[in-house]
Amino acid sequence: MKLSIITCCKNSLPYLKDTINSVRVQSYQNFEHIFVISKSKDNTFSYVKNLKYPQKKIFYYNKGNLYSALNFGIKKAKGEIIFILHSDDLLRGSLVFSKVKKSIKKIDFLFSNIYISERTNIKKIIRKWKSSNIKKDKWLPINLPAHTSIFIKKKAINKVGIYNEKFKISSDFDYMIRLFKTKNIKYKFLNNTNLIMRTGGISTNFKNLFTKIKEDLMILKVYYKNNYIFLYSLKILKKIFQYF
Repeated sequence: MKLSIITCCKNSLPYLKDTINSVRVQSYQNFEHIFVISKSKDNTFSYVKNLKYPQKKIFYYNKGNLYSALNFGIKKAKGEIIFILHSDDLLRGSLVFSKVKKSIKKIDFLFSNIYISERTNIKKIIRKWKSSNIKKDKWLPINLPAHTSIFIKKKAINKVGIYNEKFKISSDFDYMIRLFKTKNIKYKFLNNTNLIMRTGGISTNFKNLFTKIKEDLMILKVYYKNNYIFLYSLKILKKIFQYF
């Protein structure tokens, strides 16, 4: 069972080095690592190009936003399982892929826990995003798992659809709601902490806060017209509790 790891890159150094290393050490090596590289001011492209890395596939893409780049990468993927790994995040340990391969055989996607660290110090964990077994008929947008923890089969993406490119920050939130709303999809909670996510990315950068709030509310209003503000308030409260 082949995995396709998709990493979109733009001015991604120096953290991209840790990201790549966390993939290269995986004990399960049946994967391709797709790099979708946009025009950068640093040496991101030349760094990836010069890597002696047999699983790498490089595509240069300079259109639209992050989510259009992710959609582009998904279309290029040849693996049965898709995993989005942002260029400043990294996997925890060398057994992540092997555990996923064993657990995903009879389901469509799985999710796990993640840690969120300081940007310059991954040992400094500032937030723990813990998930749980989510019942298909009782889930709410406030208890969705981290988007960055999702491993999903490509055939399931064909049912759910791709990312909505009109959103600049919160298309992953929209995608997660659609993912859990889609009928005839099976999923599983893998109770491991498989990823460290650095702060300062597109969704955690303070300068994007207003846009993120606006887009989150827009998305919730589409799916939960009568109580979207209440649900958003609960979502924020849950996020705050994850810091403690």
